Amino acid sequence: MSDEEKKIAVSGIFVFSVGLGLLFFVFSLAY
Repeated sequence: MSDEEKKIAVSGIFVFSVGLGLLFFVFSLAY
């Protein structure tokens, strides 16, 4: 795995976890 691929993987996981957190936050506000 190259450094470039590692950066893409890390940013992908970061975006995914932030999106999941936002989704959970919106649901907690909605209900």
